[in-house]
Amino acid sequence: MKTGAPSLHRALGPVDLLLLGVGCVVGAGIYILPGVAAAEYAGPAVTLAFVAAAAACGLTGLCYAELATAMPIAGASYGVSSVKQDDD
Repeated sequence: MKTGAPSLHRALGPVDLLLLGVGCVVGAGIYILPGVAAAEYAGPAVTLAFVAAAAACGLTGLCYAELATAMPIAGASYGVSSVKQDDD
């Protein structure tokens, strides 16, 4: 390995890539089939589930924003934008 420039080496082989592709296909099927079943059998509960998920995502975003302001050195965009300028 050269000491001057960092280099990347190949870590995935043909079998790894094949298994990754199969995993993606199976994973997509796992997420699609419950959605179809929920739409056919759950009725209005699907809408309520999406509303609950949206509320949870919104609260997660607020928690991230609070955490970013607590640790501005981490480089989060919200933390950097909320730092007060001392030049004023």
